[in-house]
Amino acid sequence: MSGADWDFIVASPQRNRELPARDVSITDGQTLTLGDTTITMIHTPGHTPGSIAILMPVKDRGKQYIALMPSGGFAAPDRRSLAALEHALDVAKKQKAVALLSGHPGIYVDTLAAMETRRKNPNAPNPFFYGEARFARYLDIADECAKARLIATEQTK
Repeated sequence: MSGADWDFIVASPQRNRELPARDVSITDGQTLTLGDTTITMIHTPGHTPGSIAILMPVKDRGKQYIALMPSGGFAAPDRRSLAALEHALDVAKKQKAVALLSGHPGIYVDTLAAMETRRKNPNAPNPFFYGEARFARYLDIADECAKARLIATEQTK
């Protein structure tokens, strides 16, 4: 977790849950290598103060690609979190990401349907992969939607 989320959980403890022991605090752009796989973590506050997005290599049919996994979706409740989200999306495009993964199934794609499609026809294109150009466009649309939500929220205050 990032330092902001460690601070967040200490400030808002939940009943009947023990606080975890604080250890590593992730920083924006930090990498973590496990064996021959390196992931990049990007600070994307919004869902929580310390949300992160992870860029990670994934393999399909022996070829390596980059996937983006935002832990807090595309939440941007303020200008600071919008700037952080846009930074993460820019990094994903620069790394030529082609896929969006979620820790919450069904958020971005009907995960079960996509898995069933793949099971039925393993030689078909991977339903989780958009391709570089299409995924970059998807991220641009997500950015525009986040901006629109933020503007609408600001206008109601």
